[in-house]
Amino acid sequence: MTIFLVFILLGQTISAIGVAVSEFWFMIIGRALYGFGGDSLLVTELAFLAEYFHGDGMGLALVSILKTFIDDSKGSYTNVDRNEWNY
Repeated sequence: MTIFLVFILLGQTISAIGVAVSEFWFMIIGRALYGFGGDSLLVTELAFLAEYFHGDGMGLALVSILKTFIDDSKGSYTNVDRNEWNY
């Protein structure tokens, strides 16, 4: 789990450096590392929750994690749509 957090941290750092130096390929590499770490972390969290919660609490735990993931994805999509109106 920690290694995925390191990928997220490295990806975000590389993306920020890419923005600072205006290098598109640097931003793409950072975004790929960030995506690899984030998606893998989600799978790891779901496996951990499935092992930790048995029976009654498992549904609530899985819904809370999946709702957070879906809300984040939905927010990214709507932000792209609304961002075009600003320009």
